[in-house]
Amino acid sequence: MRSIGSLAHHSKLLHTSSKLSSLNVTNGRINCTMIPGDGVGPEIMDSVIRVVSATGAPINFETLQLSEVQHETSASLSDVCESVRKNENELDLYANVVKIRSLRGVKTRHSNLDMVIIREQTEGEIFSLGT
Repeated sequence: MRSIGSLAHHSKLLHTSSKLSSLNVTNGRINCTMIPGDGVGPEIMDSVIRVVSATGAPINFETLQLSEVQHETSASLSDVCESVRKNENELDLYANVVKIRSLRGVKTRHSNLDMVIIREQTEGEIFSLGT
């Protein structure tokens, strides 16, 4: 398995891999949805852009603002859902995987948690948001 950073050096892979060749690609770069959100989100996303750029990964970010507090500057929910759905379909993303693990030294209601939740996302309430 290759890291995404190695894709910049193996652009031929974008044309030969069945998974990658179906992606939304512009000038050999993969288009990816970025939703900075509110709070620290924009600051974190700026760092993400710098890190991805430093790796040389061939990724263009389509930045769509979706805000709970700045409604007037937000993209429409349908535009955001369309962009995310495009990525999910092109990458064949069918599950949301969440890892949960207790942290040492942090007092919580439940201790010694170590679990993975896998939620299928090709039908039901979450799926219907974008349709």
